[in-house]
Amino acid sequence: MYTTGCGLNQIWSGQFQEINKPRLYLPSGGAGTLGFDIPAAIGAWVAKSKNKVVAVMGDFGFTFMVEELAVAAQYNMPIIVIIVNNAYLSLIRQNQKYAYGFEYQVKVDANRTLVDFVKVAEGFGCKAERVFNPEDIEVAFKRAVKSGGPYVIDIIVEEDTDCSMGGAINAVREFE
Repeated sequence: MYTTGCGLNQIWSGQFQEINKPRLYLPSGGAGTLGFDIPAAIGAWVAKSKNKVVAVMGDFGFTFMVEELAVAAQYNMPIIVIIVNNAYLSLIRQNQKYAYGFEYQVKVDANRTLVDFVKVAEGFGCKAERVFNPEDIEVAFKRAVKSGGPYVIDIIVEEDTDCSMGGAINAVREFE
């Protein structure tokens, strides 16, 4: 099962995951839902604990409800949190870029420099690691599954990669 809040991480999650059964992909369903991901993963695991549950979220969304990791740790819930860390409010950045030709107040450098999400997760009783290379993601994910408890994988990605999107399926356009 997958949960995801809002942002480009939600759009990428929906575009690239192959889920062919109902009730296994649980997006927030709307804008402005930063922090939905972890509580939704906890709820999904409680409802269907036989399933593996993965929260796919952005770095800024992680900071919104990160304290819920303590609940997952206290009850040893084996949820996996994937942070797509681009140090941006990327959906806002992309909308500003293409609608107005600028970006304003959307870069969050501290999410890569000042704040150590691995230590934050460990502080809440979870295991965690940071990944820099795409080829290391699969191995990190396998470690997370084997851990048997809550696990956070902070994946450092490009800062300004745009996402294919549009108001309707026939309006989706690719960005260079």
